[in-house]
Amino acid sequence: TSVTFEDTDLISGNQYCYTVKSICADGDTDPSNQVCFNYLLGDANYDGIINVSDIMTLINYLMNGNPDDIVLPNADVNQDGLFNVIDVVCIVNIISSGSYTPNQCNSSDDSAVYTIKNGVLYLNTTKPLSGIQFTFKLNSNVEPELLQSLNLFETNAALNTEGQYVVIAYGMDNVKLDNGDYAIMNVDDATIISAVFCDPLGCEVTPVDGNALGIEDYTVTVSQPYPSPFNNELTIPYIVNESADNVDFVITSISGKVITVISADATVGSHKVTWNPEGMANGMYIITLRVDDSDIYHSKVILQK
Repeated sequence: TSVTFEDTDLISGNQYCYTVKSICADGDTDPSNQVCFNYLLGDANYDGIINVSDIMTLINYLMNGNPDDIVLPNADVNQDGLFNVIDVVCIVNIISSGSYTPNQCNSSDDSAVYTIKNGVLYLNTTKPLSGIQFTFKLNSNVEPELLQSLNLFETNAALNTEGQYVVIAYGMDNVKLDNGDYAIMNVDDATIISAVFCDPLGCEVTPVDGNALGIEDYTVTVSQPYPSPFNNELTIPYIVNESADNVDFVITSISGKVITVISADATVGSHKVTWNPEGMANGMYIITLRVDDSDIYHSKVILQK
């Protein structure tokens, strides 16, 4: 006979010990040997230390599904019963700050819309993202290719045991995608099976399938400006999907003062513009993409000479 016991009142940092005793009509058995377990959220590889090794242990599990090298209760950092990039970001936060508070996320209407158009995967998010996970069905031998907007992220991609292609991207050292529009991958004719997103706190951002909603017509899509922080020249990559009359990048100070307006190429294709902030003071600046007099993208960058 197999019996499963689930203890749901665990507190991270404590040790829990259990024995098993059978109670039968003809007499009770002696208690079994005691089995102890150290419950430490984030300690996925069960070595008593939370570090990058725990991140890699969890990612290996997400890729190959092998539970032999992972302690699952410790790996489910946000305690939602699921294992994904959100738990990875939570471990990153434990490493960087030394702690993580479960159940700190409030329900909200924050969402990120993903859309495939002409073989390119676009992402429009209403909240900064530090964790991105996609699971694809590959319909050809072409694997998804990450684009410039994810260059600062730690990334892992591989076929899982079910033959699905999994891409996991997460930010270390406060790396994130600010709210806005991004071209993030070339996916050819791959089909998206599922998506998971989270903000820098490890709170889920609701994924929305833009193709299912008929949202496909991004006239211009901007990738993450780089580098940030920057001290000399800032590069802003962008893709024009449909010809526009005017494409401009408006650079303003954090107070809203217009610093400069860069007129950009409005023809279909991949382009980039550069900004050299000669004589400008250190601090935060706002980049606004203006297409035919409509502001459709905002991003913050930091000048640090």
